[in-house]
Amino acid sequence: MSSLSRSKRAWFTHACVVLCACASPMKRYVVALLLWAACAEPSDYAPDLSSVAITHNARADNSVVQTRAGKVQGELSGNTRKFLGIPYAQPPLAALRFAAPEPAQPWQDVRDATRFGKSCMQAAGVVSDADMSEDCLTLNVFAPKDEPAVPLPVMVFIHGGAFLAGGSSTYDARALREAGNVVVVTLNYRLGPFGFLAHPALCDAAAHCTNQGLRDQQLALTWVQDNIGAFAGDPDNVTLFGESAGAVSACAHMFARGSEGLAQHFILQSGACAPGPLAPQSEQLAQDAARALINASCRNVTDPIACLRNAPASALAAVLIDTSDPVVDGYWPWIDHALFQAPLAQLLERGEFAQGAVIAGSNQNEWLLWQALGATAAPLGNLGLLMYIEQFFPRAVDQIANHYLPDNPLSANDVFLRLMTDAYFRCPTRALTRALVARERVAYLYELAVQPAAHALDVDYVFDFVAVSALFPFQAPNPLLPEVVRAMQGYWTQLAAAGDPNRGDFPHWPRYGAAQQRMVFQQPLSLASDSDAADCELWESLWTQ
Repeated sequence: MSSLSRSKRAWFTHACVVLCACASPMKRYVVALLLWAACAEPSDYAPDLSSVAITHNARADNSVVQTRAGKVQGELSGNTRKFLGIPYAQPPLAALRFAAPEPAQPWQDVRDATRFGKSCMQAAGVVSDADMSEDCLTLNVFAPKDEPAVPLPVMVFIHGGAFLAGGSSTYDARALREAGNVVVVTLNYRLGPFGFLAHPALCDAAAHCTNQGLRDQQLALTWVQDNIGAFAGDPDNVTLFGESAGAVSACAHMFARGSEGLAQHFILQSGACAPGPLAPQSEQLAQDAARALINASCRNVTDPIACLRNAPASALAAVLIDTSDPVVDGYWPWIDHALFQAPLAQLLERGEFAQGAVIAGSNQNEWLLWQALGATAAPLGNLGLLMYIEQFFPRAVDQIANHYLPDNPLSANDVFLRLMTDAYFRCPTRALTRALVARERVAYLYELAVQPAAHALDVDYVFDFVAVSALFPFQAPNPLLPEVVRAMQGYWTQLAAAGDPNRGDFPHWPRYGAAQQRMVFQQPLSLASDSDAADCELWESLWTQ
């Protein structure tokens, strides 16, 4: 990693601490996460040349592929052909802002696919050195160098970023692709108000509003069904996976209308869509956020949606909406009834979700990332811990305090990190896994315990690059622990290949069931039972109140 990269990370971390000192709880969280996204080192940022046709004669090799919309030319990197910035949808501009995505228009010439497309609109400075645009609905395909004898398993990754930030250009999937001989697809989807605006004027004739960001993901998955065979992928064997908001998205597609059959297996890294606080919010809360955006940008106008469609994209991206939840922002997905028949916890209880095998898990100290970025300071003893409980969970202060408040004030920060990790990540993931197994689905539970085991550190290990771990230079191993990289990539790609992560060169990973065992990713790997059952039972009781 260059010294410039390290200086950027140091600057962003310092800026986060300064900004968070004067912001509301929601803004502190959002600023921290957005600035973390800025720290991630992109694989390749460049001007958007996706619309520029290649004028020379295409080489007579497999770097040129025919898709249904037209030919694309990628480039070779090791044993991988990269096809970057392929449009899967029309640019969602003008009247298509806030509208359902439309498939990309065909093109005549060979299209350059050697550069990532632009990132979707988000708060300025979130993606360092990257161009942003509403014309961002592109995907990237990482395919094998040589044509295989049979089509390969396909893995489709959805990036995280609180539905406000991030982009596919950060994730170079070559190492993952080559580790398991799979085809990997990464994608962009609309963020913030562009992808998750709820307003009655945007509803269809049946009074259904919809999450356009999730619709974007569905269209990208449909593109995979229609085109991945040309890249040596098997459209009938697709594993959908994601991290954080990307995991919530992948999870949501297990329940969504229109997502049936688009993926056969799922991997959820630090994000469960039901039950718990990361579940899609109510439509009422989503519409409250839309009204707040209108009040901030288009107050006292006859047609607020027309006003929003004419507003500068950068101005809309900059409006962050506070909500009653200190973590879930105003543009979080909601139960829109066009995609979801009911709240996802109800669909989970009724067994109305996809059939495929699922890997789900969390990191041991998820909340440490926000603390490292200054979103929350270490509590000063029990009193400080109690103040945080009152701030984050005002409706259950006594129950949570009685369960978590330590006898030794010096351990208050450790307790706070565990409490927040339990509430938002570990316990929702455990509850989802238990519910899947209770309804006879195949599920595997894991925990990443490589220190500092902060939120998003799993991304480093799955894609084999240093990003989050660089924020913890005195704790995180650099380079990454090779056994953990190999294991996570191996289990992930084996699930994609066979619906079962187990293969002979790794320790056996039992299905989550009566023994309630989870795989602990550390060096060496180990199995652990549910030692945190009492903690999670508390949170599950609070979610049902």
